[in-house]
Amino acid sequence: MKTQSKAVFGTLFFNVTDALNLTAGVRYTKDSKSYTYYRLNLDGRTINPFLGAVSGKEAVFNGSRTDYHFSADYRFNPAVMAYVSVGTGYKAGGDSPRPFNAAQAIGLARRN
Repeated sequence: MKTQSKAVFGTLFFNVTDALNLTAGVRYTKDSKSYTYYRLNLDGRTINPFLGAVSGKEAVFNGSRTDYHFSADYRFNPAVMAYVSVGTGYKAGGDSPRPFNAAQAIGLARRN
C-alpha cells in the first residue's frame, strides 16, 4: 500500500468586543492511495485459481477537499459563556476492501 497526504491550513481569530470572539479556519487536503491485491492459496505462494483474476490488480484513489470551520463565542460574565460552531470534515477514500473479481478492485471515494 502506498499512501501520500498533503495539507495546508490556516486560522484567523477576531476579538470583536471584550465579550465577542469569532474564529474562521480553512484546510485544503490532497490524498493519493494505491493498493495491489494478492489472492494466494494457503501456502502463500501460488495464486488461488478461483480468485486469481484479482491478484496483481491495483486500486487507486486520488482526491482532494477544502473544508472550513467557523465559531463564535460570547461571554456574558466571567462565569457564563455561550458559543456556536459549524464546520466540515474530510476522511480520504481508499480501496474496495474484499473484491471478489477484478472489476471490483477499484479506488473508492469516501462519503462525508
